[in-house]
Amino acid sequence: RQLLASGEGEIREKLRAKGICDYLIHPLSLDSLSKVVSEAVQRRLEEYLLLDILGRGATACVHKAKRLRDNETIALKEINMRRLKNANEEIERELRLLRELSWPTVVFTLDTWENRSEQLRYVVMPLLDGGSLLHRIEAARGAESEEVQHSVELVADWYVQTLHGLAYLHWRGVVHRDIKPGNLLIAEDSRLLQIGDLGSAMLLPGTGPFPNPHAKVAAPVTSPSYASPEALLEETHFAASDLWCVGVSFFEALTLHPIFPDVQSMAEAQDHVRAFDPSMAGPTNGATNYAVAALSTLNQLRCSSSSSPAAVELAGELPELVRPDWMQRPTASGIASRYFCMKRIKTILKETGAVPKGMVSTHMEDYKALLKQSQALAGVQSMNLPL
Repeated sequence: RQLLASGEGEIREKLRAKGICDYLIHPLSLDSLSKVVSEAVQRRLEEYLLLDILGRGATACVHKAKRLRDNETIALKEINMRRLKNANEEIERELRLLRELSWPTVVFTLDTWENRSEQLRYVVMPLLDGGSLLHRIEAARGAESEEVQHSVELVADWYVQTLHGLAYLHWRGVVHRDIKPGNLLIAEDSRLLQIGDLGSAMLLPGTGPFPNPHAKVAAPVTSPSYASPEALLEETHFAASDLWCVGVSFFEALTLHPIFPDVQSMAEAQDHVRAFDPSMAGPTNGATNYAVAALSTLNQLRCSSSSSPAAVELAGELPELVRPDWMQRPTASGIASRYFCMKRIKTILKETGAVPKGMVSTHMEDYKALLKQSQALAGVQSMNLPL
């Protein structure tokens, strides 16, 4: 590709913007300039030692890597732009979001660059080395000993952090569109969680303030097993659609069973949500009724005298998130404002170091202001939030 510029000064500025600081001798031939760019891009990649593959998708691969200058372990995402229909537009949208968002429970970017000759884009992000919620569910599901299974207390910690991150995203006018266990990343300490993979995220229309509960975006479904009824049946996404995804994800984390079993296709997922009626009661049969029976299990857990307070809270809240009518679901800010979530998130941020020491109180004040503004937009009267 040609690098268009009016003179040596502009060439230097364009290359410097790409992280290339070599001394350039003027005039340069196109071949010489291409060689300088190619060598600089390669050197930049060589700053990292690739250790392992953390995940691979249709268009991207995420590596565990070590940054050689300081031995910091990071996540390096390699995106193959040739496999994306609207590569530049989609990648730039994700990178813009990653650069602009700053929140303890949302993944952010440390560095990014592009290899145009190979049509590859690289994104460096902090590494949460504890895998994903999906990995934790699979490990617990296959564990023979209860000691290996994750505790309800950990599930509650992960749940309130997901709401903490989602309330922020919605306040910024961002609909994630692909909340699922595989995109909820967990730190090595098993407690800290961040919402990852903003590749499907979209900005709500309008100039804000957000989140307007009626604002929506039109886009195809990303993950049918976790998608909301309105996304599956109408390809429409509201902020409330993300809440459905949270509900089905944490139902699975809590019970180790998916709310809709064996979803193999979009058509099957659509059939499940069409027939899903949480108000049904009594013995049931079939896949969709399995989901209704599963919610009955949550009700039993909520009412059991042997259940922990965390189990009671989760079992009581999750059915609210999977109401078929998106207008009947609570908002992320509404759930996050409840005492259980507020008390727990403050403790987590303090004990894990997710917020710098001495800044937790300031962060919580900012968080309460965010929640109050979001609640007001949802038509809920301002309240005195706990803590």
